[in-house]
Amino acid sequence: MELILEGCPEGIVLLDGSGAVVSFNSAACHILGRETKELLGHRLVETSHFVHPDGRPWPREEHPAVLALRTRAHRDAVPMGLEHPRGGRRWLSVSARPLPREGSEGPELLAVYLTDITALEEARAEQQRRADALSRMVENSPDLMVEVDDACQYVYVNQAFEAISQPRQMLLGQRLGRRGLPPEVGARWEEAARAALATGQTQRLEFELQETRGDRTWDCQVFPGRNDGASPKTIFFTAREITEYKRVERRLAETASSLDAAQRIARMGNWDWDIPSGGLRWSAQIYRLFGLDTSSFAATYDAFLAAVHPEDRGRVQQAVDAALRNERPYAIDHRIVQPDGTELVVHEEAEVIRDAKGRPVRMIGTVHDVTTQKQTEARLRFTQFTVDYAGDSVFWVDRNGRLFYVNRIVAEKLGYREEELLRMSVPDIDPRFTIESWRQHWNQLKQVGCLQFETTHRTHAGKILPMEVTAQYVEFEGRECVVGIVRDISERKRAEEERIRLLAEAEAARHEAEAANRAKDLFLAMVSHELRVPLSTMLLRTQKLQRNNPSPEELAQGLARIEASARTQEQLIEDLLDVSAILSGKLSLEKKEMDLCMVLQAAVDSVQEAAEHKGVRLEVAPCAHGVRLHGDPVRLQQVFWNLLNNAIKFTPPDGQVTVRLDIRSNGRPAVGRITVMDTGKGFSSEFLPRLFDPFSQAELPPTRSNGGLGLGLAIAKTLVDAHGGTILARSDGPDLGAVFIVELPLADAVQPIPHQPTLD
Repeated sequence: MELILEGCPEGIVLLDGSGAVVSFNSAACHILGRETKELLGHRLVETSHFVHPDGRPWPREEHPAVLALRTRAHRDAVPMGLEHPRGGRRWLSVSARPLPREGSEGPELLAVYLTDITALEEARAEQQRRADALSRMVENSPDLMVEVDDACQYVYVNQAFEAISQPRQMLLGQRLGRRGLPPEVGARWEEAARAALATGQTQRLEFELQETRGDRTWDCQVFPGRNDGASPKTIFFTAREITEYKRVERRLAETASSLDAAQRIARMGNWDWDIPSGGLRWSAQIYRLFGLDTSSFAATYDAFLAAVHPEDRGRVQQAVDAALRNERPYAIDHRIVQPDGTELVVHEEAEVIRDAKGRPVRMIGTVHDVTTQKQTEARLRFTQFTVDYAGDSVFWVDRNGRLFYVNRIVAEKLGYREEELLRMSVPDIDPRFTIESWRQHWNQLKQVGCLQFETTHRTHAGKILPMEVTAQYVEFEGRECVVGIVRDISERKRAEEERIRLLAEAEAARHEAEAANRAKDLFLAMVSHELRVPLSTMLLRTQKLQRNNPSPEELAQGLARIEASARTQEQLIEDLLDVSAILSGKLSLEKKEMDLCMVLQAAVDSVQEAAEHKGVRLEVAPCAHGVRLHGDPVRLQQVFWNLLNNAIKFTPPDGQVTVRLDIRSNGRPAVGRITVMDTGKGFSSEFLPRLFDPFSQAELPPTRSNGGLGLGLAIAKTLVDAHGGTILARSDGPDLGAVFIVELPLADAVQPIPHQPTLD
């Protein structure tokens, strides 16, 4: 028996009627942490310190052994804590059983059984801690946590659900569809609960709750709980708020839409090539650039190569291979061919993504339609070529007088290399300037905008060359600078010197040469200025259109300004040709019988739009009779157009130009008198003798504000004289208007013309 007790893992202690230990096995010593001498003969309740599960000391009179001795009743499996002598607390299951006496005289004995349940108790406590933690986590979760039974009645709700619904005491035992949620949301929850019970599968739904601070969106999962047959069936709901996610999702969709619009406007797309699989993902804009449909075109690398222009295909393949070998970045311009045959020039750039072993796995890049840019660059190169090989020198100078651009002619004229000139300043090549005088010159240019003057330039060899400079102050790309158009006037200066030498030989010849030279200078200055202004306008407008990416409205405005400048230049050239014909005696007239009234009407019609555009009233007196004369109708219309155009040009808005045709005889051969009267600038009596001289204007360069070469009236007078007529003018003074009268001899008799026109 003793061997059996010693082999038992359970501690066994035998107590006498007083509770003193009379016997025990080794397992009891181990469990209690006491030696034999500490137990034998001592009361068990005094050898060890026992505590309740909650940590309170266990009173000795309530110990199971004491109670069993007193009541002679069994005490089974009482959990008790033992403060172990070697430290720590152990948990024991204690049972106490009174033993039968051996006869009536035998001693009273009690068997106490001790089982170490520390590991089991600790596991149970850990499980309880975890359950408590899980419960707290569920209770305090920001997600909605709800449990309902198979009748869809609330069994549990956490604090988060209470916050968006009602207190739990008002919910528990109530139906989902009747309390706690809006009816339509509750109905959807019940439907999902029934589906989860029927299928055993998790259900998912989204729902919205309307609150004062705005709608909130939730993602809800519904899954079945206990379903063991004996227990009630339950369904769990977990709902996470995804309001911000939905907001971000909408923003991402808007961003994607904006990106697509931006790519469409910029004509730029992006692509992503999965190298191992060969799959190629294109943005919508690339499909548009390539003229392909996403539904019928499989985006692969081979398909991309097929769309590349055959002449560029090999070069593109080489660039891709070089990028994959990590020799150089992928950046290339090449042509593509759309299905309808349209060719575009695109610029591509990409980077290669490699795996941990350095092998290329992806290539991400962009495609940009640069067709217009390439066309613009070609035009710019042509323009640059034109500027470089122009006959005049072109300088760009900054506010400090330093040169930052010169054309080829400058280097040829001055004998420097271009890079040498770009390290120089104005005083280095123009001995008349110092840094201080250049600053003064800069300030003057900034005020007036444009200056034309003569100066000298010093060549690399030290030779001094006379130059004529037209300097224009401009702001280019946020930078203040001066553009100088410089013409070598050495020949002109030599001509002037020759003229002076000849004038010294004869006073009369000197005066004649001086007058001719002044006329020549005036002619050159005015022609140079008037021809250069529309040309500069066309050039600057063209450069602006080429530099920028103009909108259709800006392009239309720019082209309109270019056309207007071209027409101005055309009119100037026609006037110059007429003057040349007049001076050379080659002006010819194609005279025939004509109706003067119809010719004048045609001139009025040609300026009507200009008058309306400027806001000038054009008053035309009716023609009383058909008026015949023998003359050139084209040339006479030119005369009337010049007079009317000048009147409109020099009359301010809200002013008036009056045209009248009268027939005068007074006993002499009849003449047709055409009167053009305006309320414009007029002219002084001092200017009247020079009014019909070539190149004469009431305003002289550079203060002229209305443009023109001053040839119109000179041509008009010559044409009127060629018809045997006269042209007169008068004005009461500046700003008091002017009157021009043309008289032309008529045919021998003035006869009515059928369906005679009127000037209206």
